Amino acid sequence: MHTECYNDSKVEKWKFVTLSLYGPFQDVSYHSNKTNCTQYLFICGPSDTTPGVCPNEKESNCRSIQIIENIDYTTVTRTLEMNKNAGPFCVNFTSLSDKRLGFQVSTQGELLSEVGQAAVAAVILTFVYLLIGFEVIDRTLAAMIGSSCVLAVLSLLNKRPSLETVVSWIDLETVSLLLGMMILVGIFSKTGFFDYTAVKAYKAARGRAWPLLLLLCSFSAFLSAFLDTVTTILLIVPVSIRLSEVLNLDPRPVLVAEVIFSNIGGAATAIGDPPNVIIVAHRSIIEAHYHPAY
Repeated sequence: MHTECYNDSKVEKWKFVTLSLYGPFQDVSYHSNKTNCTQYLFICGPSDTTPGVCPNEKESNCRSIQIIENIDYTTVTRTLEMNKNAGPFCVNFTSLSDKRLGFQVSTQGELLSEVGQAAVAAVILTFVYLLIGFEVIDRTLAAMIGSSCVLAVLSLLNKRPSLETVVSWIDLETVSLLLGMMILVGIFSKTGFFDYTAVKAYKAARGRAWPLLLLLCSFSAFLSAFLDTVTTILLIVPVSIRLSEVLNLDPRPVLVAEVIFSNIGGAATAIGDPPNVIIVAHRSIIEAHYHPAY
């Protein structure tokens, strides 16, 4: 068992402490119904450790991390509640394994628990969505206000990020791809590409409703696989409404079908929707592609 104590003027303001441990760990916690706990490292407060006994996280101020031999070192975080006693705050690192374990640990004081931080984030996100949904202000300005609120809350919680960290949060690959798609859609709309294609679809269907519906849905699905889905629908909807009026059709079923096919086409490729781009461009996905685990 190893004990680390922290005695600083800032520690007195902390209500929770987040420990970042760098070592041969996997982000898996121990459950009390398991019989073997020798493969776990337990992080506990000074009064929650009993020698030779596996702590129960539900009944004590303890957290656990699974130890994996012959694995690349990773960083795993755990949060403990601060004790109310005067004096330094101490943390016990306990493992029932007989093997030596080397790791690095860093601490970060917290004024809110993980649940409290998630609640604050949910409030900010809801506030931004309300600004955008009710069109109170421009959506770009709403996003900037939400980002500023996040940075302000992080500063109040003593977790203010550096400028380099904030810049690293911007996914330039996704932003650049979306910018390129918006430029292409803008060019298509200015040149009348969508109107021209709709007229060609009308001629190919020879004025028949069902073939025209099939062609319009297929066209929206194909374009949505390579261009932004929402913008494609916004540009093709006026053309579809005009064609429905020529054929004396109710445009609502046509628009619903186009939206469904557009979502299918957007989900079919990695660049069809912004969430797809964010997922594919994520570092863990890229590493899993080049270094698959067999």
